[in-house]
Amino acid sequence: MLTLLLSGTILAAPPGDYADRGKAAVVDGDVPSAILTFRHGLIEHPGDRELGDLLEAARDLIPYPPIADASERLRPDAQANGDRWLGAWELTAGGLGCAILFAFGAAAWLTTRPRWAVLVAAAGLLGFVAVLGIMTWPRAAPGNVAVVRAEKGTVLRTGNADSYPPRTAFPLPPGAELTILGHRGGWAQVQLAGGAVGWVREGEIRN
Repeated sequence: MLTLLLSGTILAAPPGDYADRGKAAVVDGDVPSAILTFRHGLIEHPGDRELGDLLEAARDLIPYPPIADASERLRPDAQANGDRWLGAWELTAGGLGCAILFAFGAAAWLTTRPRWAVLVAAAGLLGFVAVLGIMTWPRAAPGNVAVVRAEKGTVLRTGNADSYPPRTAFPLPPGAELTILGHRGGWAQVQLAGGAVGWVREGEIRN
């Protein structure tokens, strides 16, 4: 059962592959591709410490403009330190450990029936369920994560046409991260890290 539920993690590309591809993109001067690669890696391996650190280092290379409205914030929040200790491999090890604990307690209860065996089995079962809950918690879909690819940035507009006014007082710089909400007529509706929603040309972003 555990193997089946963890199969998505086991079959995914290892985090080191994402880290290597992202670092190569930075060396080539393609920071937007690096950020997107690190983001995809963290979707497959949430909590990975190296990918989280590399993503923050890549974000430091983006010339984020000053903002007057918190809803127009471009840089997403950093990964919480606690989350970095709950990566895919740590959760896998924790799930296996809890399963072994449950099996040990159950075996002891079925053979010699000591009182402590029930507590051990219950603790193992509760821990196993908690790990599965964390690992199956809904994650962002890779296709919903995007970055600005246009070299001169892109204008976030209030509607899906050039006739609509800009949503922000500044263009979104290359590498700015966006969440795609929908598509219409060659335009993508996106949301900034601060919550502001607007439209950008599909050809000026990468996902």
